[in-house]
Amino acid sequence: MKVEPNDELKQLFLDKLKEKNSKQRPNIGVSDLVYCLREAYFRRIIPKPPTPKQLGFYTDGSRRHVAMEALSGLISEVEVERYGVVGHVDMLKDAGVPIEFKSTRARKNLSESYFLQLAFYSLMLNVKHGYLIVQRLMSEEPWEFYHVEWTPEEMLNLDYELHSRSSLLRESLEKNDPSTLPKPDVSMEWKCRSCIFKDDPCLTFP
Repeated sequence: MKVEPNDELKQLFLDKLKEKNSKQRPNIGVSDLVYCLREAYFRRIIPKPPTPKQLGFYTDGSRRHVAMEALSGLISEVEVERYGVVGHVDMLKDAGVPIEFKSTRARKNLSESYFLQLAFYSLMLNVKHGYLIVQRLMSEEPWEFYHVEWTPEEMLNLDYELHSRSSLLRESLEKNDPSTLPKPDVSMEWKCRSCIFKDDPCLTFP
């Protein structure tokens, strides 16, 4: 038996994956606002193709989402909008309550970005609660299920946060100037390590 690498097949698959995962959305999306605003800005100003490692993450995550949505039998990939920001809710429960699904290699802790994204979807659906499903890929007990509810005061603050972040990013894009966008805080260091813009001027602004 003779086994050898096939670069032609490899390139075919990588090109198709890049084509699928490099499409620029016309609207600002919820995912643009829950992580690093500077990364979201540079993705639009100087778009770059995803790295092979990122393509692996995208493919892995997409497969898990499809499987979870099919198993649940719930309405999935529902488009929602507020302040010109568009989101796609993983699944809906109880006639309009969002369910967000996340997979992670972290063995503990829950990222604040999970709750922020779920909260923005809840705002867009005019509800004050939602559900979070977490799959820990490196754990012997991989599944966690949470119900999250916010107070009216918290919802007002989150509504302000959604409007503020989207306005800030939109204004920076219109002026072609990212200097007013905040640098990522310490909790986003994991994003910075694999950011395709880390060698660009992303962090040189005050």
